Amino acid sequence: MKTITFKLSEHSIENAIKQVEQYKNSLIHRKNKQFLELLVKEGLEVIESTMSNVEGDSDTTHSVKVRYTADGNARECKITLTGKDVAFIEFGAGVHYNTPVGSSPNPHGEKLGFTIGSYGFGNGKRDSWFYYDENKVLHRSYGTKAAMPMYKAEMEMLKKINKVAREVYG
Repeated sequence: MKTITFKLSEHSIENAIKQVEQYKNSLIHRKNKQFLELLVKEGLEVIESTMSNVEGDSDTTHSVKVRYTADGNARECKITLTGKDVAFIEFGAGVHYNTPVGSSPNPHGEKLGFTIGSYGFGNGKRDSWFYYDENKVLHRSYGTKAAMPMYKAEMEMLKKINKVAREVYG
């Protein structure tokens, strides 16, 4: 705990008020940063767990990046999932693993235009299809089951936001 000492003079009291304000601002900054870090940790655990269980034909190489604002105030952060097949992993591809053509297992899919069978020359409307990779090797694909790592992380963080806030801010 911080101690602020002052004399009973106008200058000394003004100085003490400035110190209290500085301490308050640093405390708010630390608490906000701690809150975001704990909340992001909840989301990252879900993303990592979900990505380790991806089903279907997809490249699961991915990275998760968390970006904090640089203004000295931890007001926001962004979790970004990148990788070759991230959209397929989030929203699914093909009817073999997913819901009917034109729908989306992800609640945000239809709104964003990511529906089953809408990509890849309509191949996802079939149970399987063939494609050539960059080395001209023929592969059969059954698509990718919608694992929804970002959506699941979002739901987990929303579920735990009050718990984390009580833990940090008391």
